[in-house]
Amino acid sequence: MAGMHRRLLVVFLALVFTFSTGASGITRASGTYLRHDQVSILSFPTGIALADSTIYVADSGHFRIVRFSLSGKILGQWGSPGSGQGQFGPSGEVNPGSRTALGPTSLAVDRSGNVYVADTGNQRIEKFSPGGGFEAAWPINPAVYLVREMAVAAGSRGNLIVAITGSSDCPDRCAAYYILERLSSSGTVLGQWTSPRLSPSPASYVISHLAVTSSHSGEVFVAVTGAAACSKACPGVAYVERWSPRGRVLGRWSTEGSVPSWRPLALASGLGASLYVANSDRSTIERWSYAGELIGQWGGKGRGPGQFEQPGGLAVDRRGSVWVADSGNDRIQRVSASGRVTVPWPH
Repeated sequence: MAGMHRRLLVVFLALVFTFSTGASGITRASGTYLRHDQVSILSFPTGIALADSTIYVADSGHFRIVRFSLSGKILGQWGSPGSGQGQFGPSGEVNPGSRTALGPTSLAVDRSGNVYVADTGNQRIEKFSPGGGFEAAWPINPAVYLVREMAVAAGSRGNLIVAITGSSDCPDRCAAYYILERLSSSGTVLGQWTSPRLSPSPASYVISHLAVTSSHSGEVFVAVTGAAACSKACPGVAYVERWSPRGRVLGRWSTEGSVPSWRPLALASGLGASLYVANSDRSTIERWSYAGELIGQWGGKGRGPGQFEQPGGLAVDRRGSVWVADSGNDRIQRVSASGRVTVPWPH
């Protein structure tokens, strides 16, 4: 009888594990979805968002959202590849190390603790309760009918900021501009603005990555990385655009002549009118003024504390500490306002 109970327990645990990990081993043109049990706790984490005592991480390689305590203890997780409720499609990006497809790369938390995920692969925003329960989903602007990139951030007034780029009026599916939307917590569009087109030639570039953040005063910052769409070798473009709360472009700045090899993959508004930028090419975290002046930077390629490998997510807490999704090292790091680095986790 005891043996029977043990066998039933094994079957039950197997069913629970299968349910919790969702679909696995699914092959697509862009790569293979990694199973949750194939690699470390995190696989190429990107998006990161903070609540009072909780941190949410877009575990992009596993197509899930993981909820941690501030000390790194796992409090919950949800998501799997697919198009159903609580599932996520491929973001269009790949893990540069394994060449496997990545799931959602951007998420945000509102004042009530609700979690919003930019589900680029399914062209929608998904809303979840603080514990991960599915609440709602709504499609993005129909004017962009082929989404290439999408990023979401919490606004200063309890709303959401969404940046979208895709194909809308180009025969070759170019995407030389992006749309910025302000949404209510229920998905109602409160405002919409279109960015200036990429220069020097819209036909020669396509926006390959977007990141967005909002300041305490309501200003919005968007990091744009543009890849060359021409057949011959041509340089890409990268810059940060600053918007007023009412949708007017206040300025644009890049690193020409100051910081070479610049690829801004993540943004976070900090204390004292400062903006943090994750420079993936140099694996550094940079601090800029809102006017585009470089204040300082730290990090560099490596696996030690305070070193990074293609950082892809940033968040700043109330004390001014910067939380970094150290994507290439499959971990999270925190750097205090005084520059002290905590022990990375998971470790």
